[in-house]
Amino acid sequence: MTGRRSVQEALDALRDDDFSLVITDAQMEGMDGLELARRVRANYPGIAILMMTAHESLYPMSAALRAGADGYISKPFSLRKFSIICERSYWEALSRLDWWCARGGDVKVAETVR
Repeated sequence: MTGRRSVQEALDALRDDDFSLVITDAQMEGMDGLELARRVRANYPGIAILMMTAHESLYPMSAALRAGADGYISKPFSLRKFSIICERSYWEALSRLDWWCARGGDVKVAETVR
């Protein structure tokens, strides 16, 4: 998915295509990235979510994780750090039971993976 400027544009793209990872800024036009994370988690549990922000005091990591993000990174960041957090977020998503269930997986197998 190419960059989207609003939560609604991102949700429209998610509805139209199949994605494995959403990378969102916490601060967006209209609704914020926390709301996007909540909606993605509720409607697309199989997608990993990485939240980034330059405003940690407004959007702390705890708020991002409660909203459903699998990973969190604050700006500025290096490409290496971004790559590590991105990979970790994806693996975090793989370890969630709802990720397996969203893909029609066997719950018993998913519980052993956890």
